Amino acid sequence: MDAAAFKQKFLPVSRKLYVVAFRLLENRQDAEDAVQETFAKLWAKRAELQQITNSEAFAIVTLRNICLDILKSKKMEFTNIDENMPENHNFISELEVRDKIVIIRKLINNLPAAQRKIIKLKIWDNFSDEEIALATGIGAGNIRVMLSRTRKLLKERFLKIDITA
Repeated sequence: MDAAAFKQKFLPVSRKLYVVAFRLLENRQDAEDAVQETFAKLWAKRAELQQITNSEAFAIVTLRNICLDILKSKKMEFTNIDENMPENHNFISELEVRDKIVIIRKLINNLPAAQRKIIKLKIWDNFSDEEIALATGIGAGNIRVMLSRTRKLLKERFLKIDITA
């Protein structure tokens, strides 16, 4: 398979691949890396791909496997960090931070859909206001207002929760 045939077959599904990767990895950079690695693997196997009848499905399965490998490696990194912690590390404060993160995630997941999407794009994916505006179709000025109101609402709801209980 030459480059032109490869591009014709696989470039139209690149957006779909990114969406699948983003859903699995929940991180823009990791999703982009996974899609790029998928294209590299597909290119390396281009001679074998001529026998494949559903190239889109093959590309998605390849991407899924790459995403699972990424998730496994991140889990291993986290496990290795815990194993290498010095014994005098303050585990109590670390547990408190983790508990607070869990609470904040739950609060974010209980937000209305538009606010939830905007705050996740801003906080977890580090999108700029302009990038969020492009992704959501909402004006950049409205994005800033919604982010401010959402942060204020999250802070109020968080402070109402008794974490020590």
